Amino acid sequence: MKTRDLETGFKQIAALLMTEVMISGPSGSFWIDELEFYLYDGGYCRDRYTHCHERQLGFGTWYFHRYRTFDSFMRFSRNGLDLTFGSKENRRYGGILLRAVRDAASWKQIKGINRTVKALIDGLDARAVERLAFGQDGFVFDPGQPLHLTGTSLKRPGKVVESPRKGLNPGRDPDFFNKKWNYTYQIG
Repeated sequence: MKTRDLETGFKQIAALLMTEVMISGPSGSFWIDELEFYLYDGGYCRDRYTHCHERQLGFGTWYFHRYRTFDSFMRFSRNGLDLTFGSKENRRYGGILLRAVRDAASWKQIKGINRTVKALIDGLDARAVERLAFGQDGFVFDPGQPLHLTGTSLKRPGKVVESPRKGLNPGRDPDFFNKKWNYTYQIG
């Protein structure tokens, strides 16, 4: 697979997630306003910015960055949340980092990886978050889960814009530093 094919697929997935899907949880429903793709596959895509955490080997689960305990996660200021798209069988680590969401009821935007994850889990107790973080609650597409993706027939006016990912150290992986794997939904 060529990087160009990945980028085409990433943009299509981003558009789908930003226009036809909401994240539902105890504090309400949220549109995804910004996300980034991370993929490490020993064969064709060796993006060293990918965490390569065991949880990223799953497909359709939540990966909570740096999660050890609920208290430490809530205190830490650089935590984030990915929607995984990996493959254990193929040793492919994949994550879609949620950078910004928009509350569907108030239309207020929550921006930043730490604020985003905290808004999404607001209203969940420590045990519920722990079950999500350790993959004990199944797939993100299951409406019976406390935090899940929901298809919607609502339409938002706007477009998906791609740009380089944010907050990366250029020295860590010069080949993947400028990949336009960040997608922002611009309303208008």
